[in-house]
Amino acid sequence: MAGGATADPPLLDLHQHTHYNGRSDTELLAHQAFHRVTTTVLLPGDGWMLSVLGDNASCAALQAEYPERFVRFACANVAESRTPDVLRGNLRRGALGIGELKFHVSVDSPEMLRVYALAAEVGVPVLIHFEYVTYDTGLERFEAVLRAHPKVNFIGHAQTWWGNISAELNPLEMYPKGPVKPGGSHRPAARGLRQCLWRSLGRGGPDPSRRQHSVWRPPVLHLVNCLATGNLKQQSSLGFAEGYRLP
Repeated sequence: MAGGATADPPLLDLHQHTHYNGRSDTELLAHQAFHRVTTTVLLPGDGWMLSVLGDNASCAALQAEYPERFVRFACANVAESRTPDVLRGNLRRGALGIGELKFHVSVDSPEMLRVYALAAEVGVPVLIHFEYVTYDTGLERFEAVLRAHPKVNFIGHAQTWWGNISAELNPLEMYPKGPVKPGGSHRPAARGLRQCLWRSLGRGGPDPSRRQHSVWRPPVLHLVNCLATGNLKQQSSLGFAEGYRLP
């Protein structure tokens, strides 16, 4: 390039929403362009989430208009009997994963287990919003979920997920400050498992003051543990992320 300048490396934003708090598509496009995002993963909502962000249809429409800039996941209210049909239909129409799942259920509830079964069947990742006593509760039992679903790639997200990289966490403190203490629950949860366990550093992420520990690094998608393959490109259900530089 002229003057010896080098192009920016491709940047994947794994966590964006349409119509977030009333934001227009034009504003979203401008925001992503300002931050030089190469590819954006749109995460739709369903159920109560539609009061805050856009649905499957709005994500599909924006992707159709700008296919070079957006890909999308699929979402359905896990408490409803139609959920597998809604998810399967959207996956057949081009969604690349399931999420964001942010509902008032436990992570090992029957409602969530049928979603994991579908993800294993179709071969797509699942992005879960963990928030103590509110959404997808029971992180301490997530290891059993992982062991029961070895073919599924899970992407962990939100306050309780981030906070538990540290030991001695007060679960009521959504954004803890200070250094990360060794012994958090993530590594034991992933130990000995075949699938990849990922952490999404999305909106409202970790307190920058905690970056003195090596685990707080800038990328949007951070590999926590991948014992079987150790290579992003070997993870077929995360193929949308190929070519993006990760730590």
